[in-house]
Amino acid sequence: AEAFHLRETDAPLLQKLPVQWSRVLYMRHRDGMSYSRIVSEIGIPMGSLKSRMHRARAKLLALRVIHQTHDAVEKP
Repeated sequence: AEAFHLRETDAPLLQKLPVQWSRVLYMRHRDGMSYSRIVSEIGIPMGSLKSRMHRARAKLLALRVIHQTHDAVEKP
């Protein structure tokens, strides 16, 4: 089982990612699609999907930290 989950608060952050990254995150974590199904749906090699997924998750996690830090600074 994967520890990564999309949150409702991720929507504006996902818009900051390249479309090909947000698309695979949605397909996997919102729609529950397997890697095999995603590969067949979008027509890329498995290695490319894994790389894309890793980069997308890493960037989203970084954006979450920036967003949380920004919110914490602005709240009194």
